[in-house]
Amino acid sequence: MDPHNSIKDSMIELREVFQRSAIELLSVMLNVHADVIDAWEITEISDARYDYIFRQISENKHYKANAIIGASYPALEKVLGPGINLNEAKDAFGEFANCYHAILMENQSFVDRFGILTQRVPEDSTALACFPLAWGAQGKLLLDTEELFMRFSMEENKFDKDILAFLEEHG
Repeated sequence: MDPHNSIKDSMIELREVFQRSAIELLSVMLNVHADVIDAWEITEISDARYDYIFRQISENKHYKANAIIGASYPALEKVLGPGINLNEAKDAFGEFANCYHAILMENQSFVDRFGILTQRVPEDSTALACFPLAWGAQGKLLLDTEELFMRFSMEENKFDKDILAFLEEHG
């Protein structure tokens, strides 16, 4: 892992990888054609508001990542099929996020910078979601007339295993 490059600079360098990987995976995995509305932005804050928000956290000792998908209900049906329920959406996006992470783990520049990340159990929300303050690549993908929001952010892992072990020993 390269500690000399800031997370923001790494996000800028890898922006095309995040965007291209999302588009290719939507096509291969879900048989959905998506167009980029605008080139993905690199931002520290995200103010996305959608009917449905999915989040997959992954981490290692040094970094914590968030893969986030936001969609309106019509966009969910466009991507996952008519009559999709929210449990099915969470399962489908969970598989999608696992594959998205796997694609990123195959990119040597990503691994050199951030190392290998391990996924946690996915989360979803229909009422309210809090996004971490972290540098990320984000953008909207156009699916005919519907939009799918995607974001991949990275931050330093503030609660690595060494800190937790220290607290357990001295707590």
